[in-house]
Amino acid sequence: MSMTATAPPDTIPGDSGDLDSPVAEPLARTLDRIVEFNRRFITHRLDSTHDLVALWVASTHAMPVWDWHGRLYITAPQPGCGKTTQAEVMALLSANSDQTASTSGPGLFRNISANQPTLFLDEAESQFSRHSGRDGDIVNQVINRGYKRGAVVTRSEGNQAVKHEVFAAVAIVGIDNGTLSDTTRSRCIPVQMVPGKKGERFRERQHEVFAAEMQWQLANAALDLVVSELPDGFGRTADIWEALYSVAVAAGEGWVARCQQAAGDHGWPDVVSDSAQVLGAIRDYFKASKADRVRSSDLVRWLNAREDIPHVTSPRALSLQWLRGYRTPDGQHIRSTKSNGNFVYWRKDFLHAFDTWLPS
Repeated sequence: MSMTATAPPDTIPGDSGDLDSPVAEPLARTLDRIVEFNRRFITHRLDSTHDLVALWVASTHAMPVWDWHGRLYITAPQPGCGKTTQAEVMALLSANSDQTASTSGPGLFRNISANQPTLFLDEAESQFSRHSGRDGDIVNQVINRGYKRGAVVTRSEGNQAVKHEVFAAVAIVGIDNGTLSDTTRSRCIPVQMVPGKKGERFRERQHEVFAAEMQWQLANAALDLVVSELPDGFGRTADIWEALYSVAVAAGEGWVARCQQAAGDHGWPDVVSDSAQVLGAIRDYFKASKADRVRSSDLVRWLNAREDIPHVTSPRALSLQWLRGYRTPDGQHIRSTKSNGNFVYWRKDFLHAFDTWLPS
């Protein structure tokens, strides 16, 4: 397998040489420079998030090498936390980046098959909504299957079945409103944005020379990248971290430890355990109140008065995030229903979930 590094279009200031004789620097140095660049525009709660960003960007330049490639889920509970800016900085430095706010299912898999882009899918809160219908189902299939080499979707075109390869680097950007499926989450490394001190204002055109150099350095480094076997500590997330860990091994100079720290810092909470705690608290409510129903807003308020369970941000989050895996006695998802102008939960709808998932 051969890969070709293309020289940057401009003379690059500093120690990188000129157009005719660019000088390759150690990969560790390039990663450090990307971290420094990212810090100028983005505030993260954890230093390791900047390391994660640099490793993921670098990995996009060697997609033919990897067997798996974890999606990034750049998310925040509300607007104004910098998630779009983070995606824009990463897109500037990633290989063949393509930013889109919405896409059809066929448009997505045809784009991947034809162009092998690094995709940045913005406004995920609507893209993955349960209201997105059949087209949203296709988008989900492409995202869920395409993290693994060899994944295809087959469509009838004319009189023949055409297979479209859908393996690609993908970053999903949006407000976390509970619409992302468990399967999609399992393919993702979460980057949780938080409100904080604003950095420099990011304008892509002001950084074209730096971006050209980083693109060349990363493409050049990609020529020597190989898959490295992950240590046991990565557990069930090994597949989605394989490419990033391999970049860290190639970089050396402390980057392996930095990658391991990032992996420890960027995982999903134990949603099964947390959901069970919320479900148990709901059982406590009905036992204490002896009521047969409760308004959804009152239930959320009661849950959030308890300090021993996870915080439930809203009635919508209770339904889409915390209760989505549980069923009523007749097999339906547990949902609030409208009664006398209010959305309420009925005790009878929880009985099967109480018996099945909670200790006596």
